[in-house]
Amino acid sequence: MAKNRVTIVGLGQRGMHMAAALRPAVQDIELVGHDKAADAARRASEAKLVDKTEWNLLAACEGARLIVIALPQAALTPTLRALDGEIDADAIVLDLCPGKAASLKAASGLPNDITYVSGELILNPARAESAIPGQDALNDAIVALTPRPGSGHEGVDALIGILSHCGAQPVLVEAAEHDGFTLSLRALPTAVSGALVEAVTGDGAWNDRKWMAGRAFQKATGGVEGEDAQAMADALLANPDVTRHWINRIITELVNLREDVDDGQGDAVRGRLTRAAEARAAWLADWKRGRGSSKAPADIAPPNLLGALMGETLANRLRGDKKPGNK
Repeated sequence: MAKNRVTIVGLGQRGMHMAAALRPAVQDIELVGHDKAADAARRASEAKLVDKTEWNLLAACEGARLIVIALPQAALTPTLRALDGEIDADAIVLDLCPGKAASLKAASGLPNDITYVSGELILNPARAESAIPGQDALNDAIVALTPRPGSGHEGVDALIGILSHCGAQPVLVEAAEHDGFTLSLRALPTAVSGALVEAVTGDGAWNDRKWMAGRAFQKATGGVEGEDAQAMADALLANPDVTRHWINRIITELVNLREDVDDGQGDAVRGRLTRAAEARAAWLADWKRGRGSSKAPADIAPPNLLGALMGETLANRLRGDKKPGNK
């Protein structure tokens, strides 16, 4: 029996999480990885997250039923150009780049018989991180999905079914709405972390002070690590009015904090820090409880696509079909 080829383009943390979760979700799967960075490809192979790696992009994607592109935003357009005319008809392409409007624009030239969805993988922040993800890598994760206009419901529904079976909760969101969320929840924290790093490391005493910077400073400045700087800058610049609003809100909070310090208002300072800690704890508690039912939609897709990828028994279960003899 021919295997269902699933190709992961980009074997960083997002790509490895997808590979780990997809293996038990797709029937007769052949997981192929592609990454220009030899270390990333070797790490994925050694962890047995992929069956093989291909250095050549076209060879990696040849015959793939599902292609997951986990690359920086700037790499998406050249990657799709290289794949133009090489993706099988009726294949599903999922990118995990941060900007939905930019991603859909990059994919606008692909043939209409390809289901193209731009997504964002939002891992549960209440779960401990692992360098090598396991099969439960997407448990309780949110996957925001923005299908390209004109994408057939069959392919989109099949992707929703697969992600649901991986343990994730797919959420359909419009490009503009998603990019607004990205501004406040990814780009802004990255910018604030960057400002803190620049303020502290730009001080003349940093060379002496840096050896006292431990876990607290590492955690507070972690927003600049692993983010796509160009994509975050694009998000900040795409809607300057909204960016200005959030920066002004943060400045106001800092000015109020400074005034409380100047006035020696210890109770007010403690109150600010306590409220922030409580709000953060409540957010993480909500994640632990979950967003709601993770049950897949009842009507996922006609049997030919979902069944081919996942097997008819599992596909029927995801579609909500009843067992023979059940009423």
